[in-house]
Amino acid sequence: MYKLFKSQVTDQIISVCRENQNNSITSFSFAPESTDYQQFKKDIQNGVELMDSTGTVMTQEQITTFLSTLP
Repeated sequence: MYKLFKSQVTDQIISVCRENQNNSITSFSFAPESTDYQQFKKDIQNGVELMDSTGTVMTQEQITTFLSTLP
């Protein structure tokens, strides 16, 4: 599962994190050159859950709309 994070200053989504199998956390921005970002896009397009910044699991329609705003 992935979770989105907002900037406290601008209130915009600025990064995403995921919990790894070893219980560590990986956090990354939406940089097209990032392998974590590329994997994130593949995963959520293939049904891995995505939580918004409030902790609510997003629907597939919400995910599709969100993905269309990303680089």
